Amino acid sequence: MIDVAESNGLRPVPELTDYSAVDLAAARSWPAVDRYLGLIERAKISSNLGPLQSLKIQRHVAWVRAALALFHSRSTDEEICYFWSYAAELNIQAAYRLSNLEKFDVGVFALGKLGAEELNFSSDIDLMIISSDEVQLTAGSELTKAAREFVRILNDVDEWGFCHRVDLALRPGGNSASLVPTISQFENHYGYHGEAWERLAFVRFRHIVGGENESLVQEVLNFSKGFSYRRHLDYSVFEELRILIHRIRSENSTHKAAEEFHLKLHPGGIRDIELFVHALQTIHGGRRRELQTHRTELAISRLAEANLLTAEEASDLKKNYWYYRNIENRLQAENDEQTYRLSDKKLILDVRERANRIIQISNSGFPNLKTTAIPTAENLALRGFDKKIAETALEEIQQLKILSKKSERDEREKNQFLAGFIDSLEKSGGDLDLGIRLLVDFVKTTRAKATLYSMLNREPTLVHQLATLFGVSPWAGSIICSRPELLDSLIMRQTTDISTLDTDQVLDSLAERRLLGELISALHFIESKDLESCVSNLTTIADSIASDLMLTIAREIGCAPIGIVALGKWGGCELGLRSDLDFVFLTDSKPSGDQQRLARRFLNRMTEAHRGGSIYSVDLRLRPSGHAGPILVEADLLNDHLKEKAAAWERQSWLRARSISNLPNQISPNVRNVILDRGLSKDDENDLAQIAHRLFKPIPTYDETSIDLKLVHGGLAPIEFAVQIGVLRSGPMTSATDRKLLETSTRGMVHFLEGNCAATDLYPSSISHLRSMQEMHLWLRRIEQWIRVTGDTAGSNLNLGSSEFRRFVKTSGEDPKTFAKLLTSKLKESAEILSTFLGR
Repeated sequence: MIDVAESNGLRPVPELTDYSAVDLAAARSWPAVDRYLGLIERAKISSNLGPLQSLKIQRHVAWVRAALALFHSRSTDEEICYFWSYAAELNIQAAYRLSNLEKFDVGVFALGKLGAEELNFSSDIDLMIISSDEVQLTAGSELTKAAREFVRILNDVDEWGFCHRVDLALRPGGNSASLVPTISQFENHYGYHGEAWERLAFVRFRHIVGGENESLVQEVLNFSKGFSYRRHLDYSVFEELRILIHRIRSENSTHKAAEEFHLKLHPGGIRDIELFVHALQTIHGGRRRELQTHRTELAISRLAEANLLTAEEASDLKKNYWYYRNIENRLQAENDEQTYRLSDKKLILDVRERANRIIQISNSGFPNLKTTAIPTAENLALRGFDKKIAETALEEIQQLKILSKKSERDEREKNQFLAGFIDSLEKSGGDLDLGIRLLVDFVKTTRAKATLYSMLNREPTLVHQLATLFGVSPWAGSIICSRPELLDSLIMRQTTDISTLDTDQVLDSLAERRLLGELISALHFIESKDLESCVSNLTTIADSIASDLMLTIAREIGCAPIGIVALGKWGGCELGLRSDLDFVFLTDSKPSGDQQRLARRFLNRMTEAHRGGSIYSVDLRLRPSGHAGPILVEADLLNDHLKEKAAAWERQSWLRARSISNLPNQISPNVRNVILDRGLSKDDENDLAQIAHRLFKPIPTYDETSIDLKLVHGGLAPIEFAVQIGVLRSGPMTSATDRKLLETSTRGMVHFLEGNCAATDLYPSSISHLRSMQEMHLWLRRIEQWIRVTGDTAGSNLNLGSSEFRRFVKTSGEDPKTFAKLLTSKLKESAEILSTFLGR
């Protein structure tokens, strides 16, 4: 007795005993139902049924249950297909035992409709039998004999009918190859010779029985997933499918338009839906694991959840898919014959209307490619490119031929990308010559990755972003040229789930997260000039990376994680592009040996070379007592140090202290009270004045070639220095409101001082001076970040005679003739305000 437990929200179909004699008589109008009910009744009185005949009767009982549920509409089409798939599975498992295949280390796997658990009434079952390498060496002939018997048991037709038509043609090498390939043959064939249509077929690849040696089954399934679902986006499958669909449609174009419709192969039919859905799964499933499902209904739902289909498209696909499958099952259930041709004119009109909608959805994912020519050097010169640079670049690009089996197709894809890129580069307003030079480097890197151009041609927004980065930022451009696979993540904007990765994979993933985060932040900054959003995103990324790295290493060592206190720009939530991290580790008691080990390993992992470079550079100079101080700080000792020993410059630094969330040993909210309770003594004021004299540089004249935006008088560091001194001078915070207002950012400190300005006589400066300082700080930081985007270094130095400066003024919108004078003037004004602000 077959009993399907409820699964995936699907109900089991009714038993034969749930139908009345009238119900059964009505269903006998289908010849196949009448025939199988007769065999079932005959079997009840037969005394000499052998195992093979019993298996066939078991099959007929399940088939009739499915047919009756269809005839009387007692179950949904999805439930009927699922039930019939489950029944076929049981029959396969029985044949596996009867054929003695179970004696060998082999696994039986399903593809096609059975793999999807959506088997139709008279479908072949697509199977693949795979053995371990050792079995073929020791029992090859016996295994082949057992496999043939397995197929015979299911295929054999006698007076009791048959069980299933078995198709093993999808195995490596097809019908001319060994009936039972080894796992090595399986991996070699698909690893080196697998075609796009085969990758789609393996979307529905599923283990049925056998392979008690779990490593065999798991290795096969892992390989098949890697074969179907690439980690990196691969849009070349669309071109392959376009050809496949065109061929299928051409083969069926001879049908008389008004008189016949092939439900499976006709444009907009069952095959179109399956190919389209499986293509989207294959392309995106490597990065979105939730798309790795063999069931069509579930795949469509998850594609919609991932915004790869609209809700309307998903609804139409599911509705029409099961509408087709209902017609298919009714066609085949009548005589248990494999047929897909419709001849009812009224039904054909309805189906054609539905098919047109499917074609519309499918064509949205299979856009026609345009044949595009690459512009000439003369044309590029007229558009603003340096002619000599353009000639050299185009010559190099033309010499770099695509390395692929379909070079003509892929050269067309490459040329379309190049033409689109050059158009986007021209529109971006960036450095055209820099952009085309980086384009050459990019083509050199990706020449063997033909699928990348297919992807880019279907992502015009990404091409525009790529051209923008190449035309503005040699730093960002060089990263993408060396790591083109990052483009996948630029499209997906997804963070890898590190919970399933080993330590080395986690480190690579975190390094990639940092790189990707900086690229995205730089791109948004170039497009919007929104500094606050840029530094906020970069700070959030650094927080998540530090937290994930700490938790990963703690698990690796086998101890509890420790706290991290961010300082400097990181602590102030003002982390810039290409910045290092200032921090210390915090413990609630004297650091243990494991905690010391954890801290050292954290620093090593953070700074050692990974794929794409280190995760971050670090700076530990702001730890208590400076260079000589410990990097692991006990919370109580930190409070004591800040309360009694910390120099004024240390207390300034710790105003920006901030704990990283999700980690233990959070810094005490009382730390700022401890810092401010000390105020500033006359000696403190003198020490700070000497530091400022040593550290900050005179303002150069506007015709000098170099300005350090960070350390010049009136620049970034002096403004931050002055604001922090102002906060220290304000003394103890007397209210909870004050404590809430005092944020760790420079802007937050300015707002705090503004709130106190009217209530204290400590400041000879006015609120307008404070706001001027804040505006100057914001303006200089925006310039500093633009320098880091457009320059070759990560510093804050602006060289007025360099090509980087010319690129800076061109892309930032500043006037190159007046910018130097404007900058000098603003710095002088800022320096005067700071002098007034710091005076008694």
